[in-house]
Amino acid sequence: MFPIQAPSQTHTTPASEQQASDAAKSTHHAVHLKGLNGFRAMAALAVIYMHLANVFDYKVQSGSLGVTVFFTLSGFLITYLLLLEMKRTQTVAIKKFYVRRVLRIWPMYYLYMIIAILATVFIYTERVEISHILYYIFFMANAPSLVENRIELMYHYWSLAVEEQFYLFWPLAIRLFSKRFVPFCLLLIGVMFGARVAVNVFYGTDNPIYILFYSLRFDCMAIGGLAAYLYFQKSKYITIIQHKAYQWVAWLILLLALLDFFRTFRILDHEIIAVITAILIVNQVSNPKTIISLENKLFDQLGKLSYGIYLIHPLIIALLILVYQKYEIPFTGICILHFPLITITLTYLCAYVCYHFFEHRFIKMKQQFAPVKSSSSI
Repeated sequence: MFPIQAPSQTHTTPASEQQASDAAKSTHHAVHLKGLNGFRAMAALAVIYMHLANVFDYKVQSGSLGVTVFFTLSGFLITYLLLLEMKRTQTVAIKKFYVRRVLRIWPMYYLYMIIAILATVFIYTERVEISHILYYIFFMANAPSLVENRIELMYHYWSLAVEEQFYLFWPLAIRLFSKRFVPFCLLLIGVMFGARVAVNVFYGTDNPIYILFYSLRFDCMAIGGLAAYLYFQKSKYITIIQHKAYQWVAWLILLLALLDFFRTFRILDHEIIAVITAILIVNQVSNPKTIISLENKLFDQLGKLSYGIYLIHPLIIALLILVYQKYEIPFTGICILHFPLITITLTYLCAYVCYHFFEHRFIKMKQQFAPVKSSSSI
């Protein structure tokens, strides 16, 4: 049976009392966790920033860390909703979970995949192997054998593959390990990190096995899940990380990382950013005195469109490059201003149209299979 009572070390504060009230309401009303769309917006912009920088031959890694923010946020929200479902129904409806994931991810995933393949064949006149397409169809875009044979307009699909692979076992893990959730998360984090270190030591970073383990950021999603569990259980640790000093340090590290000014050991970067992101997420949803609030209309709009923005922007960049080359517009001088501006504008417009005329109908259908309603578009 799921332990719905808070652990004995719970420390009651005004913030945690409000949190408990919110959790109680959320079992009957749509769950709304403040500020999460802001993290989606920042992560999407970090990915676009990296890909735009590459156009001008600047090599930055902010996009990779932005994906880690996505992973951590996804782990947090999915876990929190499943914990609420477990509390309310004493189980997790795994089939309904999979249906919700299909309705949220697959429509835009396959729509963009078709467009990207057609563009590759008819605009870039490149041959696309059926065997390569199968990797994308079955969410295996992170397979090491695909690294040298990827479809360039879908190079970002590896992250969606990782996310779907995580979703395959996570709801079952929550149902089976509800009483041992913290040890389970710590074990998963330790195993993933240890495997990555071992492969690095014995095979090096250029080995396909390392590339696979480097992409499998289940540990980052588990860090988000662990944060969700502590928040859900009103742990005393929540009040500790609400201290302003921790918030300032966390925000400084995250913003520097997303701007590509913060690097540690490569093998530790993503775990550090996942922990930092988890700290800031918990503050957004639980701390009435958070030093930076991401709950505003701009971030809310960008966050809702973030999935479309993430999917579409590589095609927009690629097509713009063709236009600039056709009209012999140099990628120097003022181009560093108008190329990103046009890219972001067109990406936003395309994502807006896709969300309101395509994605949204599936999001509404998804709610029919949700034991716990959520205002989030995840």
